Amino acid sequence: TGAGVGGEDLVSAITAIAGTAVTLATAATTSVTGAAVQKTGFSYMDEAMALRFTIEARNAADVVTQNYTGALANLDLATPASFGFAAADGANYFLTTDRLSLSSSTGVWANGAAGVSVTLGLSSLPDAATPRTGAADGPYNNLYFGVNASDADGVGMLSADYDLNTDATAGSDHVKINSAPAQLRFGRLKFSNAYGSELLDLPIPIETQYWNVTAFVTNNADNCTTLSVANMSLSNYQGALTVANMDTPPGSHISLGGAFISGRGTLKLIKPTGALTGRGSVTLTEDLVAGGRSYLRGAWTGTSFTQNPSALATFGVYKGADEFIYLRENY
Repeated sequence: TGAGVGGEDLVSAITAIAGTAVTLATAATTSVTGAAVQKTGFSYMDEAMALRFTIEARNAADVVTQNYTGALANLDLATPASFGFAAADGANYFLTTDRLSLSSSTGVWANGAAGVSVTLGLSSLPDAATPRTGAADGPYNNLYFGVNASDADGVGMLSADYDLNTDATAGSDHVKINSAPAQLRFGRLKFSNAYGSELLDLPIPIETQYWNVTAFVTNNADNCTTLSVANMSLSNYQGALTVANMDTPPGSHISLGGAFISGRGTLKLIKPTGALTGRGSVTLTEDLVAGGRSYLRGAWTGTSFTQNPSALATFGVYKGADEFIYLRENY
């Protein structure tokens, strides 16, 4: 039983800390659990999120059990499985046995209450064990996370407090911990090919996209994604482009802007060093795994979304005249 008088009910109330029930993303310079800057209204599948909430132990009189603390608190706050997490968006249910992944949880009991922070994520298909190897799905715009906690003595939550159904059986079975729905999107980072004069720097179009049920579209809500030149590389030099005139010292010909704005970033290759003797091309690639952005990989040459984005940049090619009589493109 729980500590204190009539402590048969470990938890009868879980209330969200105002404004921080669901931290939807990681800011560029802060940790997941301390993010002060958030993406607006969404997070990506396979991206770590922080859920913060308060949990209380109450006795039969519905009063906080003050003695549920220290050695008498048998709900291990450092074990995410203790909370019985699940999530639902309408009739779409997510459990820890399939797509809901739990990384860590922290908290300290004090006089029968604890502020808890849990790091978790909603994995892409098919499951948390093999994410991004199935089809893109979503978006899920009305996602609620819930808990059904139970301590080592088998003391759990009151069914009267349940307000979230997380399975196909009628009736609620969990308590919501986010008062407003979260939005989860299946995302990818796209690099587009570019060409231009060898006398000018070459802009490379880059954007974050998400699956909107039928196609990938620009994620206009993304104002937080950042990349790093340290995770970019040049390869497959062709024609007049070489390591000497494009990558000496390494990274010197890659210019990258700050955080994306409305889903679009700023990236360009600095023009080749010295006079170019002809046309040349090079492949620019971003290592998303090294940059902690593996949740933005794409399926560029196959069916698994496990590939880094890349673009072919060609110098020494000139734009044709704007005035023309007839233009036909073959596909």
